Amino acid sequence: MKTFVINSIIENFNLGKYFNIICDDPRPICDFINGELHREATVCHAEGAFSGRNKYIIFTALRRSQAIQLRGFIKQNAPHVFIMISNSNEIIGRGFQE
Repeated sequence: MKTFVINSIIENFNLGKYFNIICDDPRPICDFINGELHREATVCHAEGAFSGRNKYIIFTALRRSQAIQLRGFIKQNAPHVFIMISNSNEIIGRGFQE
């Protein structure tokens, strides 16, 4: 029981958020991620399966407090985008675990 509780605490302590953001114009969102949150993002070109329109997918990993800020920014400035947010307890790289 102790091991389970300790593992849960450690996993929640390291918990981060992984975002997939599907949008028409990635620039304002990427500017916020880079400029305000001081994080990086990757942008890929995509095509809507139903509409056939050009889309972009932004991938980024954030700490929980940064995730709240990004959700607020998107809700206020780009409410039409589609966001998938996943919990991730193991993010390795600059600014996270090395």
